[in-house]
Amino acid sequence: MTEALSILALIVSVGSVLYTAFVSQHISNREVTNAAIADYYQAMRDLTMLQMQEWQLAHLFEVEENYSTIADMLRQVAPPPGDPSAVSLALKERAAALSIFGLYEHVIYQLGKAEADRDQGRIEFLTDAADYFADRLLPNPRLRYLWSKDGGNLECEFEVEARAHYRQRVGPAHYGWDDRGPYGAP
Repeated sequence: MTEALSILALIVSVGSVLYTAFVSQHISNREVTNAAIADYYQAMRDLTMLQMQEWQLAHLFEVEENYSTIADMLRQVAPPPGDPSAVSLALKERAAALSIFGLYEHVIYQLGKAEADRDQGRIEFLTDAADYFADRLLPNPRLRYLWSKDGGNLECEFEVEARAHYRQRVGPAHYGWDDRGPYGAP
């Protein structure tokens, strides 16, 4: 009888350890998912603040269908080519595009980690975020140009996973790409 109780106690102990590990992993995944969601929305707020502070870069934040309307508006206030303010705008545009692509790369990286952790909630959220970039924002004609090896070549700044996801997911350009931008900057 004592031997049976000892075996039963051992089984209960092992079961308790396994259950505790499962619950801890579930709580940990939920905390990581909540942090990923909060970080993503904070980064999106930061991009919105950048857009508000640097209104001359508004064309970078437009979806493909609205791009030409905003770019045409910005062309009306474009400084003459060669003007130092045109150079400044071109450099700011490149930096803002790097920020957008950097957030995209971060999402792709986090998605890979979520898949490795088999965290379904985080996978679903990050897949939606990656889809937003690939399907809505990154087809922007100026961003296409700035990303391309034959354009601004920003793609070389990013990791293999982000470049592969971009090639696989960003569909064909319905409106082409914009190699001049609203300020005539290459």
